[in-house]
Amino acid sequence: MFDQTTLSSTQEVAPLSPLSRCHGLTVGHATHRGLVRSANEDDHALALDLGFFVVADGVGGSPGGAVAARLATAAMVSSLRFGSKSRVGSDGGAEPSDEETATHSARVVAAAHQAHQMIYSYGARNRCPGAATTMSALWVTGSRVLVANIGDSRAYRLENGGLTRLTRDHSALEEYAERFGPVPENVRQMLENIVTRVLGGHSPQPPDVDLTAHALIGKEVFLLCTDGLSKVLTEREIAAVLSSAQTPQLAADILIDMANDAGGPDNITCVVVQVERVSA
Repeated sequence: MFDQTTLSSTQEVAPLSPLSRCHGLTVGHATHRGLVRSANEDDHALALDLGFFVVADGVGGSPGGAVAARLATAAMVSSLRFGSKSRVGSDGGAEPSDEETATHSARVVAAAHQAHQMIYSYGARNRCPGAATTMSALWVTGSRVLVANIGDSRAYRLENGGLTRLTRDHSALEEYAERFGPVPENVRQMLENIVTRVLGGHSPQPPDVDLTAHALIGKEVFLLCTDGLSKVLTEREIAAVLSSAQTPQLAADILIDMANDAGGPDNITCVVVQVERVSA
């Protein structure tokens, strides 16, 4: 696991908040269009002052996918930063109450719904109805981490040298597997690129947001990624990189290179977050 606890270069420069100092946040991030796609429709944002991180994957084949991804990340960060409570609770690392966790959860859902409305309105105004994106987000809140997702971008946690998936794909493939079991290859080829829940899309009704809370125990490593990574590399391969790389930034760079070495069939984005609880 990573040794350092200093911040690597990030997409968004912000001073460390008490939350960041308390937890020794270390972040690495990387994105690449891959070797097949002509453009990169992924996006990601790092809000270090909030302890909030998000990736988005503009839905391919829909007009405005790249814009949808950018709107999703920007809108969620803006909602959390400038909402009615711009500071999170339990900055000192104390155990958050159930009420605090419920408040944080409601704010993440509200942020996702705001992003949905912005994307839907953008599509309607610019004659590209259906603009849509997936989303996976991580919010460090005191001694817990909240994970939110819509679509098939994923969040993982490194545990005992292995990888634990913290999100469920909202995809035709996953729904088939849950209902019928192992997926035949011919069915996989038909379903693998169909997402069943998105931000934006053709309905003004905001989608349900899957949200889970996870206790921070010691030094933890989390990964947010788009399916350009998770569909190409195995969980064992990803875990090996997260366990052995010297820094989160190096881990992110290696994962991008490995996905491209495996063919790079899609855009690839990953955010690696190390969180270390430090006693006040």
